[in-house]
Amino acid sequence: MVISNLAPELAVRFEDTLGAELLGQGERIVLRLKEKDIGEVLQMAVSAGAEVVSVTPQRASLEKIFLSTVREGGDPAGGEKP
Repeated sequence: MVISNLAPELAVRFEDTLGAELLGQGERIVLRLKEKDIGEVLQMAVSAGAEVVSVTPQRASLEKIFLSTVREGGDPAGGEKP
C-alpha cells in the first residue's frame, strides 16, 4: 500500500500495533502489512486526511515458498527428514 500525507504518529501506530513495515519514498510511504489489516489501515489513513495512492496485494510465488522452506531446513513435501 502506498500512502501520501500520512501523519507520523499514525505511521508509528501502524508499526507498533499492526506490525506494519514502513518504507519512506519522498512524500509517500510504502506500507507492507498483513492482508487482514488492510481495511483498518485504509479507514484510519483516510480518516486522518492521508491520501491512498495504491493498494497492491503481494503474494509469494510457489517458487519463493519452496526456496524459503528449503533454506529453513524444512521438507517442502511435508515429510520428516531421515
